[in-house]
Amino acid sequence: MTDMTDQGRSDIPDATVPDTTVDLDGSLDPVDPAGVSGPTFGPTARRRRRWPMVLGVLVIVGIVAVAAGGMWVRGQLDPSGPNEPVGFAIPVGATTSQVATLLADAGVVVNADAFRMFLRIKGAEPFEAGVYQGLTTNQAAGSVLEVLAGGPAPPEVDTITIPEGLWLDEIGDRVLAAFPEMQRSDWDAALATVRSAYQPESATLEGLLFPATYEVALDDRGDATKLVQQMVDAFEAVAAEVGLDDATATLRSATGLELTPYEVVTIASMVEAETRIESERPQVARVMYNRLIEGMRLDIDATVLYAIGRRTDEITVTDLDTDSPWNTRRSPGIPPSPIAAPGRSALTAALAPSDGNWLYYVLIDPAGDHFFTNDYNEFLAVAEDSRQRGVF
Repeated sequence: MTDMTDQGRSDIPDATVPDTTVDLDGSLDPVDPAGVSGPTFGPTARRRRRWPMVLGVLVIVGIVAVAAGGMWVRGQLDPSGPNEPVGFAIPVGATTSQVATLLADAGVVVNADAFRMFLRIKGAEPFEAGVYQGLTTNQAAGSVLEVLAGGPAPPEVDTITIPEGLWLDEIGDRVLAAFPEMQRSDWDAALATVRSAYQPESATLEGLLFPATYEVALDDRGDATKLVQQMVDAFEAVAAEVGLDDATATLRSATGLELTPYEVVTIASMVEAETRIESERPQVARVMYNRLIEGMRLDIDATVLYAIGRRTDEITVTDLDTDSPWNTRRSPGIPPSPIAAPGRSALTAALAPSDGNWLYYVLIDPAGDHFFTNDYNEFLAVAEDSRQRGVF
């Protein structure tokens, strides 16, 4: 009879618990390479399970920090609060960094450093000096940059118009009437101080202040020197454009006369005074040059008015006989200075006279048209006809 006890011991597998363990992730622990034992919960498994949680927390903290930082930056660049208008000026030479400080001091931006960083990111260039409009307290950075990049507001100005043909004294009267802040002594001092490139040593600025409309900043209403300089600069700019610097050569070619640029300005001033019809001005200039060539007096009535110092529609015999170098009814040649402020068209006409042999002209209608001739008797006949018709 077989011993079942021994046989049982030899046939029944060894029930010893294997040394291998399985982690929660299903991997085999080296202790139990067969992986037949049940899962264990030792220190290694707990550490591995804890890391994803830590990383998750760190990510969440980072996200919260970034979000909070973004909200802070947004609050610095686009703040809340009342938007009250702010007067703001950038001084000459101010850097973008200094502008940021000034804006923060004025309450336009809430954080100068944040605005500096914003400007750097946007690649902002230095801003133009001047007074800016459209800024408020607690303004968004983008809006502030838009205002600054648009440049300062133009200064508030007054305007004054100087018509063609005025005498220097008349220009002064008009200026002083427009700007009560300016004193006559200041105007006279400016006329004595400011010089034109075309002005002879002993001459005044008569004829060298350009007739035009000028803008005068409110702060400069009392500055006579600045306004006179502006008028002289305008004259010189136009003179350069029409070729006054080459006047001597130009008129030598056109007339055979040797004239200085200043004498041509004097011719232009008489042209300005003699006719308001622009198309006639080159003809009037030619009459003057032809008379000079022939050795005749210029006989320009406008010079008589300048010589007597008053404007009148009726020139008397006494007026015609006034002893003055400006009275071309009595004195030969070109007057010693301009007799009025010539405009562009008169300057152009003096430099480019029409071709013709005319020696006389006479007014023929109230519109200002003239009749031109080289025949003195014809001139007298047309003049009498105009007189009979009441033209003058």
